[in-house]
Amino acid sequence: MCGWSFDGRACRQRGDHLCKQRADHAQAFAEEICVHTKDRWARTPFILAGWQRDDIVRPLFGEVRWDPEWECYVRRYRSGWIELARKNGKSELLAFVALYLLVGDGVESAEVYGAARDKDQARLVFNVAARMVALSPVLSKRLRVIEHSARIVDERTNSVYQVIAADALGNLGSNPSCVIFDEVLTQPNGDLWSALRTGMGTRVQPLLLAATTAGNDPASFAKSEHDECVKIAEDPARAPHRFVYLRNLPADADPWDEANWYFSNPALGDFPPWPRCGRRRWRHATTRPGRTRSASTG
Repeated sequence: MCGWSFDGRACRQRGDHLCKQRADHAQAFAEEICVHTKDRWARTPFILAGWQRDDIVRPLFGEVRWDPEWECYVRRYRSGWIELARKNGKSELLAFVALYLLVGDGVESAEVYGAARDKDQARLVFNVAARMVALSPVLSKRLRVIEHSARIVDERTNSVYQVIAADALGNLGSNPSCVIFDEVLTQPNGDLWSALRTGMGTRVQPLLLAATTAGNDPASFAKSEHDECVKIAEDPARAPHRFVYLRNLPADADPWDEANWYFSNPALGDFPPWPRCGRRRWRHATTRPGRTRSASTG
């Protein structure tokens, strides 16, 4: 029996399943502990949009399987790939994941890394997470933000979230429990990806989560990963322990048709004033050759 409990209720299912208690716990952490960080929504609860809640957070953290090696139920997904256009709330979603796996996952000595091509890129999500901590009444009491070294520390569990870049492989900790890999399309090769993934071997339920916008370089490392994820999305049994969420405009779709914007912009209508911003981006694209399709992904 799964046995995972939350809010006074224990999961009594067996075999591979969606553990409602785990999914509820992750959702509650987002919506009751985390807050928005920008503009008029700053300090308000981070209520997940329907697509964030049902298509990403609940399956990513709720799907479980029995692990005979650890003799317990663990999360099904050890790695994940999220691909969608810019301005869809990616940074705040990744900040929530980083903070949840830092302090909400019940792990002692958790090591959460924010990875990217360079530290400036890696700090984009970190800065959102740090601001989220500062604005959250609960997180601000529990966590300590060390700005100069880009670290967030939970002294109660000896856990840390810090940024790391491709040029700092030699300083990588030996045992990451979670890696948030932002804009993986900018990576020239898979060296950092491989180093981070192989370091997770001794963790019970690690997570390597990559998020990116669509890329067009057919020779890039991210393109090869994208192609594999397209196959997994069509046939999840191909890699049952890899989570995939792809929202790209189909090649044969008309980018001028506003009805098609939802393909790559699931937040359309969720984050005002998206429709007005979207139309402005499309008008800008019409004046610059080659920009029309990029407006649907970037």
